[in-house]
Amino acid sequence: MDNNTKRQLIMKHYLHPENKISKPLDDYQKFYIHSTKCVDEMDLFIKKENNIIVDAKFSGTGCAVFLASTDIFLSLIKNKNITLIEKIIENYHNLINQTKESIDLNLLENLVIFSDVKTHLNRLECASLVYQILKKAI
Repeated sequence: MDNNTKRQLIMKHYLHPENKISKPLDDYQKFYIHSTKCVDEMDLFIKKENNIIVDAKFSGTGCAVFLASTDIFLSLIKNKNITLIEKIIENYHNLINQTKESIDLNLLENLVIFSDVKTHLNRLECASLVYQILKKAI
């Protein structure tokens, strides 16, 4: 994917997130995370049934990388079982941290747009918060 396409996808999810809500969801599990380096913060709302995330929403504020990565990630994990979500988290972690571990890019779908986020170290935390909170939630 070229850089222009990546930027367009990030801006789409930043300006018009599919999973962002304005009111808390009382019948969902709620988790909170905030960045120690910037203003990024969110409440994550998860609904699980039989070891499957059937729905995931968030409310929060932050930069384009933070909000877009959260929105894309939540769309990706819906209706998937916890074991598969753990694999997605691991692959995403390896991708954005540019580890030497093998990465299944097909598993990550549109999250691959964050493959070079580490080149801007201040953005690495922005892209990391979503998997950090999901590890707690599952």
